[in-house]
Amino acid sequence: MGDYVDRGPFAVEVVLLLMCMKINYSSSMIMLRGNHESRTMTANFDFKKQVEYQYDTEVYDRFMECFDALPLGCLLDKFLVVHGGISPEMTLDKIMKLNR
Repeated sequence: MGDYVDRGPFAVEVVLLLMCMKINYSSSMIMLRGNHESRTMTANFDFKKQVEYQYDTEVYDRFMECFDALPLGCLLDKFLVVHGGISPEMTLDKIMKLNR
């Protein structure tokens, strides 16, 4: 449910593990975007610095493209599940209109 990038010195490994799990278990796992999966917050939590140190800026840009494509919420049975960092102005109608 988001905030994958603030996992300390192993944040890159955490995100990569979660992405691998999503690929392998796609029908039983949902990754939602949190408020930390933005360019500002990834820089604030040193995720950007970690990726650029271990890889390069192009890999960081690909991470951001992945984060930009993550859904903001999902329906689990009859419940709307979202990360707690979603703006209070965001309504279900606005979420449904987002091109994700």
